[in-house]
Amino acid sequence: MLKNKIDNNKLVLDKNLKNEIDKIFENENEKNLIKSNTTLDKIKGEVISKIVTSLYYVYEDVYIGDLLEELLKKEDISVICVVNKDKKPIGIIIRQIIFDMAGKKFGRDLLENKKIEDLSNKPYLDIVKKTQCFYANTPIFTIVNEIGTLEEKTIKYFITITNEGDFYGIFSNIDLLSYISNMTQKEMKLAKEIQLSIIKEENYIEDKNIKIAGATSMAKGLGGDFYIIKKIDEKYIVSLCDVSGKGISSALVSVLLGGFFSVYDFSKGLTNFIKSLNNYIFDSFNLQKYLTGIFLKINKESRKTVIYDMGHSYLYIYRNKKIHKIKNPNVNLPIGISKDIEVNVASIHLKNNDILLVLSDGIIEQEDFNGNMYPIERIENIISKNEEEIDKIPVLILKDIEKFRGKEPQHDDATIIVLKYKE
Repeated sequence: MLKNKIDNNKLVLDKNLKNEIDKIFENENEKNLIKSNTTLDKIKGEVISKIVTSLYYVYEDVYIGDLLEELLKKEDISVICVVNKDKKPIGIIIRQIIFDMAGKKFGRDLLENKKIEDLSNKPYLDIVKKTQCFYANTPIFTIVNEIGTLEEKTIKYFITITNEGDFYGIFSNIDLLSYISNMTQKEMKLAKEIQLSIIKEENYIEDKNIKIAGATSMAKGLGGDFYIIKKIDEKYIVSLCDVSGKGISSALVSVLLGGFFSVYDFSKGLTNFIKSLNNYIFDSFNLQKYLTGIFLKINKESRKTVIYDMGHSYLYIYRNKKIHKIKNPNVNLPIGISKDIEVNVASIHLKNNDILLVLSDGIIEQEDFNGNMYPIERIENIISKNEEEIDKIPVLILKDIEKFRGKEPQHDDATIIVLKYKE
């Protein structure tokens, strides 16, 4: 009961304090020609009031000379709304424009003894600019769709109003761009966290006579490369896929791949998996997204590796101290290009100490500052020095690529899977 009494007293104090603050602002506004909606409550949600940057307004019966004098004292005001006696917006005055006009020959004389309303209906004077008005509780992305392109060289201002039509505030295309940029950064950070929870930056598995290691480096923090090492009974499913494009959309497709691998019943076969994935990508993205990929089914007892090459082709074998590209005579379409594809397979039997490599094109096609592409011989050299430390090879290759490119930026996502068979 005592707590309720204290809480009620606090509530009364809070209301009284707010009323006192409102009175202070009202009194301050009475002294100034330029008013401010300082005490307005922010409307909740991702609405346009969230990015309003100017709350200043002036009544249309103010003399322009007096307005100029007050603007000289308030250098932080770049734009101000003109309202009628009922506080309904008429247009905006941009600081730079009105001062430029006042600075011209006879400009001051023209403006000095005129009220804003005397000139607001004379567009050739360019004093009061008409602009679009939006309700302050309008969702931000609704505004983006209505305004259209935001990437303009000049700043464009827009007015927001209350539900009653009174002036609320002013925002610009720059404010919108800044908001969208910040939101995009947050979304990219979240997308990266989700992607890394599914696609490990580094992965290593050792089992009896087989060792498998993988590593990835996304060009923009997140991207379209996907790899997985999955054990099913006495077999391993190993895959590396490269989704078309870059950025968040490609990262989401790579996350989708992780979901497919986690829920699919592989007793139905890898061929059926690839066909199901293909039809889903084709139906969902209508050729706007597709992916290339290598899918391997490895029997660690028989050493037989079945190869499903879906338009990827970056598969190599290190044998007898030399690296060789595996040429697959069975060509398949990338996934998501056509409906109901056929899946042709090839196979290879691994020998003792063979090392199988699957690479994404971000490895082979990375250029240095002079335009030279990363040579496969550098990978051969790294493997020859680290044949017994399979877990280190993918990371060593990624570090070597970084050293090779120097100041040249990373052009694409880079992913490596290394598999060694040893009796």
